[in-house]
Amino acid sequence: MKLRNIWMVSAAAAAIGSLGACDSNNLLDVQNTNQPDVARAFSTADGIEAILRGSFSQALSATHGTTGATMPAADVISLESYGSVANFGMNIRAAIPRVNIDNSRGNTTANENFRDFLQLGLKGRTVANGIAALDRLRKNGGSLGSDAQDLRARAFGFFSLAVDNGMAALTYDSVGVSTPALGSSDIPPLSGYNEAMTVALQQLDSAIAITTAAKTATGANGFPLPMDWLRTTNASTSADEFIRIMRSMKARFRAGVARNPAERAAVNWAEVLNDANAGLTSSFTLALNNNEGWGVSWLNQAAVFTGWHQMTPYIIGMADTTSGYATWLATDRSQRVPFLIATPDARFPSGNTRATQQANSPAAAAVLPSVYFRNRPSGEDTPGDAWGNSFYDFVRYRSYRQNSLVGPWNFMTKTESDMLKAEALIRLNRSNEAVALVNITRV
Repeated sequence: MKLRNIWMVSAAAAAIGSLGACDSNNLLDVQNTNQPDVARAFSTADGIEAILRGSFSQALSATHGTTGATMPAADVISLESYGSVANFGMNIRAAIPRVNIDNSRGNTTANENFRDFLQLGLKGRTVANGIAALDRLRKNGGSLGSDAQDLRARAFGFFSLAVDNGMAALTYDSVGVSTPALGSSDIPPLSGYNEAMTVALQQLDSAIAITTAAKTATGANGFPLPMDWLRTTNASTSADEFIRIMRSMKARFRAGVARNPAERAAVNWAEVLNDANAGLTSSFTLALNNNEGWGVSWLNQAAVFTGWHQMTPYIIGMADTTSGYATWLATDRSQRVPFLIATPDARFPSGNTRATQQANSPAAAAVLPSVYFRNRPSGEDTPGDAWGNSFYDFVRYRSYRQNSLVGPWNFMTKTESDMLKAEALIRLNRSNEAVALVNITRV
C-alpha cells in the first residue's frame, strides 16, 4: 500500500510539473469555499456584520419560525388560544386540570420542549461570538467601515443577544447564558431563570448605551437600522425608535420572568414603569415575509382554525355584559356550552344574535382588522373540551395565511406596554392612574 501511494504521488507530481514547481507537502492545500467556514466568517468585516445584521431574524426564527417550537403550548397554557388537536402537544398543555410537563427522554413532546432551548442557545452563542469578533477587529485597528457603522452593529448584536437570553429565561427553568466573554470552546454552566434574565437586562442596557453613543458617532452607515436588519413596517428604524423598542422589551422581560405571586410582588415595578414610560409610542410591527427569512410559522398554522385556535371563554368571556359569562362559570366545567358574548368592546363583532355577529365579522383576508375575534360560521364549529368551546376564533392575523406568509404582525403592541404601565401603577398603589390606560383598549 505504501509503495502504491508513493507511485501515485510521483505520477501526480509529474503530471502537473508543466504548471510550475510544486511543494509536495501541499498538493491538496486548496480552500473549499463551498463548505461553511466559521473562522473565515468571524475574521472579516463583511462576515462579522452579516452575522450581526441577521441576529434578530435568527432570534425570531428560534421561537416563532416553526410550529414545532414551544409557542403553541405557551398559547394554550396561557389561555390565549385553545387547541383540541394533538399537534405540538396542544391537547396535553390545554388540559384542565393541568398536566405536569414531562421532560424525560423520549416523552411525547420531547422535540417541542427542547427546540427553543437548543435554538436560542445556538443563535445566542453565534451573535455573542460576532460581538466578540467585532471587538477584536476594532482592538486591532480594524472597522466595519466607520465608527458609526461599528456602533450600529454592536448595539444591534447586544439587542439580539438579550432577546435570545431573555426569551430562554421566560421559557425555561435554567439557561446556558451566552455572552461575548465566552471563549469559542467554553460551555456556559446552567443558570437559573432569574440570573439569566438579569444578564439579558444588562445586555439591553449595553445596547441602549451603545445606540445612544452611535447617534453622535462619525462616518457613514450608522443609524437608522436598514430594513433587512429589523424588518418593521417602517422603511427604517431610527436610533430613538430602537431605544424605545428596547425600553419596552426591558419592561416585558422584567415583569414577565416572575413565576409565582411572591416573585411577581418582588418585581421592581418602579423600573418597569420607567422603562414602559420611555418605551413604545406605537406598536412594534414587523413586516413579515417568509421568502425574505422573516416568517412566523405558528401564526400561519393557527389560522387553520379547525381545532387549532378557538378562543376559550375563560378570557374573552370577561367582555360579556349579559349574564352569559356568569352562567357559564357557574356551570360544571364538563357541562359548559358556548354562549353569545354581547359587549360594546370593539374587539368583538357587534350584534345581539349570532347571525348578526357573523355578518359583522371581518373578511378572512382583512389586514389587521379592528375586530380581533370573529363569530365563526356555524358550520365550522369544532367540538372540544366543554370549557374550551366558544363561537369565537382569533382572526387579527388571518391575512398572513391568506397572503402566502406575507403581512404585518405585532411583535409587541403599544397596548402591552400600556398594560405593563397599568400593572406597575397598581403595584405601586397608584390604581387611579391605571384606569385610563386599561380603558384605552376598549374604545
